[in-house]
Amino acid sequence: MSYINLPPVSIGPLGIVDLTPETGGAAAGVGQIGEITTSTVAVATATGVAATNNWGNVTSIILTAGVWEITGIVGFRENGAVLSDHLSVGISNTADGSALSTFDFCQYNQLVSGQDFIGLAPPKLINIAAGGTYYLNTRFVFSSGTPQHYGKITARRYR
Repeated sequence: MSYINLPPVSIGPLGIVDLTPETGGAAAGVGQIGEITTSTVAVATATGVAATNNWGNVTSIILTAGVWEITGIVGFRENGAVLSDHLSVGISNTADGSALSTFDFCQYNQLVSGQDFIGLAPPKLINIAAGGTYYLNTRFVFSSGTPQHYGKITARRYR
């Protein structure tokens, strides 16, 4: 049996402070791995609901530079509106959802009359250099009335 001798490998400095876990039960500090930021609209509202088949937004968060995973959950409420097709939810960096592409949102075709429908946005992993605002976007397709939405957007820092 023969062995190959490899030269020693040199790696750069490791940012130990960034990798130190919080063990006291407190949240990770601002700028550290594990930092969490969130925004919640707990009461159904028509604020931010766009015209039929257009994207609107429930709420937003402001993120600093880094690598983040963003998740969202939305409640859709008929509120007397006549829903005629699908409901959609996604996360984007535009209030009007114009940055959403086919794989950036979930579309739900189940319409349950008289009951709230809860939908999840696909998780979004982003690497941003200068920070920015991210929105929890919704889209209703309706023929009349004023539907409502509520929800929560959460981001966790990975780097």
